[in-house]
Amino acid sequence: MMSPKRIEVANRLLDEAGYPRKSDGYRFEITHDITPYGGEWKSFGEYTVQQLDKIGIKARLRVEDVATWLKRIYTNYDFTLSSNWLNTFADPVFGVHRLYHSNAIKPGTVFKNASRWSSPLTDKLMDMASVEPDQEERGALYQAFQKILVEEVPVTWIHEIQFPTVINAQYKDVITKCHWNCWKFPEGYKA
Repeated sequence: MMSPKRIEVANRLLDEAGYPRKSDGYRFEITHDITPYGGEWKSFGEYTVQQLDKIGIKARLRVEDVATWLKRIYTNYDFTLSSNWLNTFADPVFGVHRLYHSNAIKPGTVFKNASRWSSPLTDKLMDMASVEPDQEERGALYQAFQKILVEEVPVTWIHEIQFPTVINAQYKDVITKCHWNCWKFPEGYKA
């Protein structure tokens, strides 16, 4: 939930950007294409509508089946606002580059740069970091990259999803890899 101070700042910034409130109290109207992965995402969409209303943005929810939503977001790029969760995996080359690198703008390829963010500078930083063997220098390149993302805001990060795993203590080596899509449960055994 936005604090009163954040609402005040957001309203001021929208006014300064040339979006004053009209007679109906709204600055403009947008459509929020919510993630069609279940009821909790619809609730999140409704919450987003409520928050945007506080700063004079009228948002309409569009709920579609998964295939239609994927085509709208990742093929047609026909959206104003969409919420989704994406995993950035264990290394930025695998998970972050696909979200922000210009070469990841590929209509019809899901979960890649839906914002169509394109920046020669961030592309260069990612390219350099992907081949940098020194971990400190690599980290510095990604820090410079992150600073640009925070300043330019091609995507707004609003939450982090945790995936807890519960395993019976009788079993060993159930999870031996760093990421859930690498798990091979047959490696596990009952002790």
